[in-house]
Amino acid sequence: MPTLNIGFWNCNGLSHFKWEYVMKCFKNDTFDIIFLAETWFVDEDNHKSHPYYIFSSKFDGSTRTNGRCKNGLMCLAKPYIKIHISSVESTTHTLSLCVFGILLGDINTYFGSGFGQKRIRPQDRVDLFNCFSHTYDMNHLRPETDMDTLDHAYISSNISGTWDKLEFSDHILSDHLLMTLAINLTEIPEKDIFDSPEKINLTSINEPAIRYVMLAEYANISHLIDTAVYQIENYVLVNCEVGYGPLIDCYYNFLVEKLFIICSHNLGTYSINDSRSSFTPDTSCLDVLDSPQAASIAARIFKKSQFKAKRNAFIQSRFPSVSAADDVYSYYNDLYKPSTVETESYYVDHSDPITNSIDFKQFFTPTLVRSAILEYPSSKSSGPDPLHISIFKVFVESDHFLDTLTRMFIGFCRYGYTPSSWNVSHIHPIPKEPDSITINQFRPVSLTKTARRIFENCLIKYIETTGLVLTHQSQSGFRKDQSTLELLIATNDILFLNYPYCTNPGSSEKNG
Repeated sequence: MPTLNIGFWNCNGLSHFKWEYVMKCFKNDTFDIIFLAETWFVDEDNHKSHPYYIFSSKFDGSTRTNGRCKNGLMCLAKPYIKIHISSVESTTHTLSLCVFGILLGDINTYFGSGFGQKRIRPQDRVDLFNCFSHTYDMNHLRPETDMDTLDHAYISSNISGTWDKLEFSDHILSDHLLMTLAINLTEIPEKDIFDSPEKINLTSINEPAIRYVMLAEYANISHLIDTAVYQIENYVLVNCEVGYGPLIDCYYNFLVEKLFIICSHNLGTYSINDSRSSFTPDTSCLDVLDSPQAASIAARIFKKSQFKAKRNAFIQSRFPSVSAADDVYSYYNDLYKPSTVETESYYVDHSDPITNSIDFKQFFTPTLVRSAILEYPSSKSSGPDPLHISIFKVFVESDHFLDTLTRMFIGFCRYGYTPSSWNVSHIHPIPKEPDSITINQFRPVSLTKTARRIFENCLIKYIETTGLVLTHQSQSGFRKDQSTLELLIATNDILFLNYPYCTNPGSSEKNG
């Protein structure tokens, strides 16, 4: 059974006719388990004797003026599902199975166009359930078919599923549709947002209203972020149960995932694999030159044509029997893979946090972190992760976010670990010459994670105060305010302004 089908139906009174309809759906394998709402406890005693019956909500004795009972929830499942249910719990308004991973219910809320609905109301309930999904790391499923349904489904982020209505073959039995949730029970590969083609759409990021909502949603989950940072600051390693590396990964990933959820919800996403060039097709180039924007369009076309003229070739393999992609991978794998000897020489015992005299706090303050973010060029790519620097420039308006990021950075220094996701970067080959063809004729340029760049911009302030910046004078290309061109000039002066190329008429001493 690779798929588990779960039904939900607000049946408005579980009459005999509706009960038979549910049994018919079971027979047709429409679902394996179903939750019925608003049964009004109709014929409850008879239903309890059915082999599909699992449990019901508690009856509190309340009735309507017409005499019928209020509320009523019931759970039914096929026998092969029942044997896997170890425990159940119910109240007058809720049913809970052993694992809290799915929430289904008629919550009387509309969530707007993002869920295929025309309305968004009531706002306080919308905010409540949005906060709920953030708190419990659950995904709010959009129905496969756009509809103004009040019935909603939330599932844990580590499972996948679809939520849709069942097309009735009979006449309408209730003012609610029978909804089905299909859960994929096969192993679900984790979605790595730290190295994914999915990027945040930045088109509307400067809209004040959107920035306000993003900051408000962050504020709603700030208490969860506080808990994560507290764990980093106060973690005590006991019997090596969880090392500092996994600890850093866990809570850093938690923060990034929450930021990604907020951004994707408010800004939207796109896949770089699906994006297309915005270059105007050749057939319409002449037409656009007659428009008022002709000057700028013509300049853009000219630049692109110049670029195309310079680069007509793709990277080719150095070996006839190896594809270009495999050749590039092997080349960089050999280039960047450290030897065993180097790996062993760099080993550091991180069994205890760093307690020496280095005061990292003076280099990692909210003020310095803010400056590192705001001063970083917005034109730079985000690298493998979807969190562009422009996103950090939104959240930097939150003092809580600045304090959180600062405390995390200090924790990284204290434990001597940075997130393992920071070890992944995108390498872009840049041709050394216009006629470069094979990968060894390209210069690799690496794009790292945005958060890593912010961290390094703060850390470099500390490094510049130490002897680590004492670079040999011949390494001009790696010295601040120096260049290799200046090294050539200095070399020329040393050679030709000193003995034996140049002698001082007023002195017999040899210079040099």
